[in-house]
Amino acid sequence: MEEMMTVSKIQTRSPFKDLFDIDPVVLKAIEDDMKENGFDESAPIVLWNQGNVVIDGHTRLQAAKNIGLKKVWVTLGDFDEGGAIEYAVHNQRNRRNITDAAILKCVIAIDKRRTTGRHRRVEKDIMQVNNIPSQGHEKDTMQVNNIPSHLQTAISVGTSPTKIQKARMIVDSKNEEVQEEVLEGRKTLHAASEEIRKGKIKEPLLVAHKELERDIKKVIEKAIRAGISKEQIKQVVENLLKSGMEN
Repeated sequence: MEEMMTVSKIQTRSPFKDLFDIDPVVLKAIEDDMKENGFDESAPIVLWNQGNVVIDGHTRLQAAKNIGLKKVWVTLGDFDEGGAIEYAVHNQRNRRNITDAAILKCVIAIDKRRTTGRHRRVEKDIMQVNNIPSQGHEKDTMQVNNIPSHLQTAISVGTSPTKIQKARMIVDSKNEEVQEEVLEGRKTLHAASEEIRKGKIKEPLLVAHKELERDIKKVIEKAIRAGISKEQIKQVVENLLKSGMEN
């Protein structure tokens, strides 16, 4: 049920405020509309009833603040934090062309809830929240106990399972530099995941090279202690390499 609330009572915090950037063009358009028509009652800001935290409607709230509105229409939802994140992502993805940077942000936020155990894996419709309309997503149900987690996240974010897997590869790599490049829009999920994948392929070769170098060094040191000259060692190595290439 919608109600009017004083803007000063409304809170914003991470991870919700960080999921999507505010588009300045959209913000200006909303400001202009609010100046002429006031705050649209049919598009209330969705708040978590625990602390009046904004789940959906950061751009509308900012527009209201910018033009000096004291009160806005809100609706309160009874969420757990995992459900709140998925609700925010689910609604936002239908309003914008979601970027790779936004997908990665969403994956980080959603998967963090699941891996810490704070996201309860229960059978539910993520859009059925107390007092909040489904906004046309009645068919977007997730039987979360019956499908893999990357498919759950793909449904929530509104993208392909492949993109979710690429995003997870980036997160799991712990490569902060590559992750930052995606978040800043300087690299796509595909390019970043390929870079990480190729790095993983090269890694065993580097390990093998270091082990070989270590073993050869030990053998050479042992040979020198036994009185074999460097020239003799060099000749032995050359003969072995030649013999190996012929085989």
